[in-house]
Amino acid sequence: MQDKHKVEQSNDISSVSLKAESCRLPQLKKAIVLVGIIFLFLLITVLRRPDAITYPQFHAEDGVFWYTEAYNATNPITPFLIPKQKYFQTISRVGASASMFFDISHAPLIFNSLAIIIQILPAVFFLSKRFERIVPKTWQRFLIGTLYLVLPATHETHVNLTNAMWRLALLMFLIIVATPPKKTWQKFSDGFLLSIAGLSGPFVFFAFPVALVHAYLKSFRERISNLIIICVAFLIQAYSFLFIISDSMRLKVSLGAGLLNFFKILGLSVFINGLIGLDNKKYILDLTLWKNGKLPVIVSLIGIGLLMYVFWKAKNELRLFIIFAFLIFGASLITPQVSSTKPQWEAMASGGGVNRYYFFPVVAWVFSLTWLFFKGESKIMKSIAGLLLICLLLIGIPADFIWKPYKDYKFQEQVTKFKQLNPGESLTFKIYPNWEMPLVRK
Repeated sequence: MQDKHKVEQSNDISSVSLKAESCRLPQLKKAIVLVGIIFLFLLITVLRRPDAITYPQFHAEDGVFWYTEAYNATNPITPFLIPKQKYFQTISRVGASASMFFDISHAPLIFNSLAIIIQILPAVFFLSKRFERIVPKTWQRFLIGTLYLVLPATHETHVNLTNAMWRLALLMFLIIVATPPKKTWQKFSDGFLLSIAGLSGPFVFFAFPVALVHAYLKSFRERISNLIIICVAFLIQAYSFLFIISDSMRLKVSLGAGLLNFFKILGLSVFINGLIGLDNKKYILDLTLWKNGKLPVIVSLIGIGLLMYVFWKAKNELRLFIIFAFLIFGASLITPQVSSTKPQWEAMASGGGVNRYYFFPVVAWVFSLTWLFFKGESKIMKSIAGLLLICLLLIGIPADFIWKPYKDYKFQEQVTKFKQLNPGESLTFKIYPNWEMPLVRK
C-alpha cells in the first residue's frame, strides 16, 4: 500500500511539474513575441530618421537650454526647478541630467535614445491586456500601435527630446483610460510615468479634467491614486504658469484669427496632411478651389462631420481622446508661435508653422477613421473611412515615412575643438536648426 501511495504521489508531482512547464511555454512565447514587436517598433522609429543614431546632434532647445543648463549647474537639482515658457519640462531635464554621466560627445545620442523610448512607449503600452476592454483583439491593437508610429505629418515630434513631451502626453492619456492595474509594479510604473508626463509641458491642464470625467464614468475608487498624482502635477504647473517668472520667448506678432484661416489650418494641416503627408500639400495649395477658400471649407466640414459621427457612436475612451486632442489643438491656436513677421494664423493657413501643434488632432483623425472602418455600423461611413485610409496607406505613409535628415553641423568635430580649449574658455556650437549653443570649458 505504501509503495502504491508513493507511486501515486510521484505521479501527482509529475503532473504538477508538467502543468507548470506547459504554463511557462506560452509565457515564454509571449515574451519572445513582445521583444520582437518592441524591436520592430524601434526599427520603424529609427528608419524614419536614421541620422538620429548615425550622426546624432542636439536639436534646438535640447542643447541651448537643457544640456547647457545641466552642464553649468553647480547643483544637479537646480535645473529641475526652472520652468521654461511658464511651465516645467521635466522629461527634457531628465535627459540632460542623464547625459552628464557621459562625455559630451555622447550627449546627443543619450537625448535621442530617450526620445525614441518615449516615442514607442504608447504603442507598446497599448498592446497590453489593460486595453482588451477597449480594443479586444491583440492584432488590432498592434495595427493601431504601428499606425501611430508611421503617421505622416508628425515630423517635428519625431525623435527629439524637446518635443518628446507631446508623445509623453499621449502615454499619459492612455494610462488614464486603461484598465486599472492589479500588480504593484504596474501601479508604481503608472504613477511614475504620470508624474513625469504631468510635469512635462502644459498637457496636464487638459489631462486632469479628462481624468476626472473618466473616473466619474468608471470608478473614482479604482483611479484615486492616479487622480491624486495628476492633480498634484496640475497644481504645480498651474502655480508655475501663474506665479513663477520665467524666461519667455513669445513672439510679439498679432494672431490674425479668422474663420477662413481656421478652415485652412484645420483642413490642410489636420485632415489633408494627416492622410497624404506633408510633401504632397503643395498640390493642394496650387488648386484654384483652395485659393478661393471653397475647398478648405468643404474639407473641414467633411472632416468635422466624420469626427462628430465617431464621437456619437464610439466608446467613451475614444470620445475623451477626441476631446483631449482638440482641446490641445485649440490651445495651440490661441497662443501659437509660428512667424516673427506674419500674423500667426496667416502663416499657419499658408501651410507653414510648427508641425507639433497638429500632432494630437492628426492622431485623433486617423484613429477615428480606423475605428469607423472596423466598428462603424453604416456601410456608407465604413466605405468613406476605407477610401480615406487607402489614401493614408498608399500616399501619406510612403510620402512621409522617411524624414529629411537634419543638416549635419559636424557636432563631433566641434566637440574635438571644445576639448582642446583651456578651462574657462568658451566655444559656440552650431546646432540644428542653425541655433547657437555657447559652452564654457570646465
